Amino acid sequence: MITDTGHPPVIRLLSDTAVLARGGCPAHRRVRADLALGPAPHRPGEVPALALNAVLDLVEHRGRSLERACAHLPAPGRPAISVLGERVPAVHDGVRAWVRHAARTHLAATTGRTPVADFWVRQYMPEPGSRHRRPYEVRAAGRCYTDGSVRELWAPSPGGLRRPLSPDAGVAVAAYVLATGSPVDRDAYAADPRRYHDGAPYPMRGRGRPPERVRVIQVSCLDGTTAVRFDGTADEAGELFAAKGREGLRAALVGGARAPGTDCLTCGVRRGCGRLPRAPGLLGSSGGERRSWSPTLAREFALCPARAHFHALGLPAVIDRRPPTITPLPPQSPPDRGDGGSAAGVVPPPGGADTATAPPDTPEAPGSPGRGTGRTIVRVDGSGTVEGRTGGVRRDVVRADGAETDGGPWTGRPGAPGRTGGSGGRGSAGVVAELVRAWLRRAHDRLPRRACEPADLPVDPSRWACAGRRLFGDRARRAAAMLAAHIPVCPLRDLPAGDHVRSGPTLTADDTDADVLVVHRADVLHHRRGSWVHRTVLIAEDGPPEARGPELFADDPRAALGVLFFAAGVIAAGPEPAVEMEILTPDRARVDVVDPASPPVLAAAERTVRALVAPWHRDRVHAPAPGPACRTCPYHPWCPASEREEGAPS
Repeated sequence: MITDTGHPPVIRLLSDTAVLARGGCPAHRRVRADLALGPAPHRPGEVPALALNAVLDLVEHRGRSLERACAHLPAPGRPAISVLGERVPAVHDGVRAWVRHAARTHLAATTGRTPVADFWVRQYMPEPGSRHRRPYEVRAAGRCYTDGSVRELWAPSPGGLRRPLSPDAGVAVAAYVLATGSPVDRDAYAADPRRYHDGAPYPMRGRGRPPERVRVIQVSCLDGTTAVRFDGTADEAGELFAAKGREGLRAALVGGARAPGTDCLTCGVRRGCGRLPRAPGLLGSSGGERRSWSPTLAREFALCPARAHFHALGLPAVIDRRPPTITPLPPQSPPDRGDGGSAAGVVPPPGGADTATAPPDTPEAPGSPGRGTGRTIVRVDGSGTVEGRTGGVRRDVVRADGAETDGGPWTGRPGAPGRTGGSGGRGSAGVVAELVRAWLRRAHDRLPRRACEPADLPVDPSRWACAGRRLFGDRARRAAAMLAAHIPVCPLRDLPAGDHVRSGPTLTADDTDADVLVVHRADVLHHRRGSWVHRTVLIAEDGPPEARGPELFADDPRAALGVLFFAAGVIAAGPEPAVEMEILTPDRARVDVVDPASPPVLAAAERTVRALVAPWHRDRVHAPAPGPACRTCPYHPWCPASEREEGAPS
C-alpha cells in the first residue's frame, strides 16, 4: 500500500500512547498507529472530547462566541460536520451542556495565552536509500498555546484532577514534541483531511525559531484547576524524553500481546483477533450501532436512558448536596434513520494456557463489626431443590472516566429501585457498596493470596477510607460490619495452595449478532477442583432478599451474565463450574451457589440478561426520564431536564 506521496502509510502516534492505560491492549496501540495493519477502526457515533475541541477551535480560531460555537454542533439525527478538518458527529443535548461548561472553564483557565491552530508534530521522513521506508509522526496530544517564547500544551481532563504526579512517559513525549517539533499547516490539512487520515504525512510548516521553554499543563474541565506536569527548557525536555519517553514510545510502536478489553470496541482488527471471545446471540438482540454493554450500564438505564448514555460516554459524574429542580420533557425526536482489575478474554481451564469526603453521620449504629457471625451457604440445583448448611463463625467529583466497571450496587429489578442499592445508586448506599467492594478487592489482591481475617478490618470502624473515599459514623460502621460478615464466607478460605485466583477480573465477549462488546467484572474468579468458580457480592444493607438461587438474578445480573459466559465458553466450564452469589448485610453473609450447566439456571440467566438488554439496544434517543432517581443523579448538571443556573455545575 503506497500513498500519493510515494511512501507507505505513515505510522502516527499521539504522545499519550506512550503510557498503556490500565486494562489496555498493547497490540491495539500499534493497530491505531499503523493504518497499513488493517481496516480503519470503528468511529464511535458520539465523542464528547471531539465536540469540545470543535467548540474551542471555533471560539479560538474562528472568532465565534461560545454560544454560537455550541449551537453549531449538530443535533441528534443530523449529519456530522467538519471543523478545521476534524469530523464532529451529532451530540446529545446533555453532551452539549457539558461541552458548554467545559469550554467556558477551559477558556477562563487559558486567559492570557495565545491559541495556536497549527498543532505540533515531530515528523521523521525516510532518507533516500534508507532501509526505513515508513514515515513516522508523533503528535502532542492536547491544545496548543504560546506565551511569549514559551510553547504550551494544555491537556483537558473531563473531571477533577488527581493529586500531582511526576511526569510520566506521555508527558515526556509531549514535552519533547513541543521542544523539537514543527507546526502542521492546519489550513492545508483542513482542505483535504481524508488524504491525511488515509496515511499521507501531515503538511508541515517550517520549524521556525525553537522555543526557550515548554510547558505541559493538565486542566480540569469541571472546575478549571490546573497541574503543571512539565516546565523546562528544550534541553531539559530532551533529557526527560531520554529518561522516560523513548522507551514508552518504542513500546507503543512494537505493540505486544493482544489483551481483550474495552479497546476491542473500536479496534479495526477485532474480527481477526484470536483472543477476543465471540459469542453471537449472547444478548438475544441483533443489528444496531456498535456499542458496549455491561450490567452497570443496565443499572443506569433502568433508572434513566440519558443517565446511562452519559455514563457510557464517560461524562464526569458529580454529586451535589442539594436536589436538582426537574422539568418534565417531551421525548426527543428520533433520528431520521428510524430505530433509532486486569483484562481477560476466554478464561482457560484452571492450570491451562483520598478526594471525596463524606460528612460525619450522627446516628449511632445498631451494631458493631463484631456482629455477623452467622454463616449460611445454600446450593440450589436446576430443579429448585435447596440444600443448606449453617455453621458458626458540598459537591464531590465521583468519577471522571468511561471505564466500564461493575463495582457499583445493582439497584433492583428493571424499572424500579430495589432494596440492594437505594434510589439512585450514588447516595449513601452507593458509597457504602463502593467502599466495601474496594476493600474486599484490595484484600483479595494481596500476595501471597490469603483469606480475609479479623486483623484485616478497619482499625476504627467509625472512620476509615479506601480507594480515595472516606466513610464516617453510621455508614462507616455498617460498611465495617459487612466486611466482618464476609470473613467466614471469603472465597479464598480453604483454597489449596497454587490455585488460580483473579480478583476483580474484567471479562469481555463480542456479540457479533448485536454488534455489542459485552464487558463484565466479577468480584472474584478462582478455581476449585479443576473448575472455575465465579463469585459476585451483592450488598444488601436493608437485609437479605427473600429470593434464592436463580431468582436472585434479578437483583444480581452480574451472576446471570457469569452463567452466560460459562455457556458461551468465555469462561472454561470444567467438570464442576459454579456461580456463587454472596449476599452481604451488616448482620451476616449468605452464599447461594448455582450450576451454570443446569438448563433451568441457564434459561433464567438468559431471561434476566435479555430483559435488561432489549430496551437498551432499541433505544436511540437517550431521553431523560425525570423521577425519584434524579435526586441523587451524578449527571444532573448536564441533563436537559435539570434546571440549573449558568456557571459551575451545581
